[in-house]
Amino acid sequence: MRLRTTTLFLLIALLTGCGSSEPARQLREQKVEVTWLGHQCFKLVSSLGITVVVNPFDPNYLRYPRPKDLEADVLLVTNENSATNHTDLVTNAPQIFRSTTGIGSNRASGMLIRGVPTFLEPGRELIVGLNTSYSWSMDGVQFCHLGNIRYPLDRSEVLKLGDIDVLFLPVGAPEELTNAERKKLIEQLQPKIIVPMGYRTRYTTRYAFKSLGSWSTSPYKVRRLDSSTFTVSKATLPLETTVIIPRIP
Repeated sequence: MRLRTTTLFLLIALLTGCGSSEPARQLREQKVEVTWLGHQCFKLVSSLGITVVVNPFDPNYLRYPRPKDLEADVLLVTNENSATNHTDLVTNAPQIFRSTTGIGSNRASGMLIRGVPTFLEPGRELIVGLNTSYSWSMDGVQFCHLGNIRYPLDRSEVLKLGDIDVLFLPVGAPEELTNAERKKLIEQLQPKIIVPMGYRTRYTTRYAFKSLGSWSTSPYKVRRLDSSTFTVSKATLPLETTVIIPRIP
């Protein structure tokens, strides 16, 4: 009888004391670590350690420092360009979604990843450059990487990408995309955070990428960071659209 009582007491303790504090602690710590590795390449790590890498660059093409021991659970490639498709930058064997093969709804590491084709001229059947834009959620934060998008989205594309919290926006290339069209993309997706990417830096001077320019003094609130890494969580998303500019790696 005493053994049964002791067992019952231990079971109650596990269900009440130990079991209640751990989920609360995990909930408080739900945040994503975002690191800019160069050009359009970002590494995102969830609170559970799930890692997504987007658009790995070729160090022989772009001179950004090669990250050491870069591993990922999921690797996303928006287009087949040397600046964005060098999958060998990742040292392990992640699940890969690349350009046209990433189109549609896919699941990986517990995440729903939407790949939306954005390479047709509006109203025309002319392919001007293969590109797939992706959206996915980590720790309740919805991310979107537009890749080398060349025009504002249509209504169906906006709906497929869904509600966006953090938008990785190309501001230095492609040259076909104007600043007015970039602002249109922001109006369409209404992100809380904009992270400019793909602009000219000391590592890309031999290429015709545009500079960061007015995005460092845009009409939106601007935060310049002293690190190439920042964290974001659902609870700390800004109330007004904010441009976050990580330090150059």
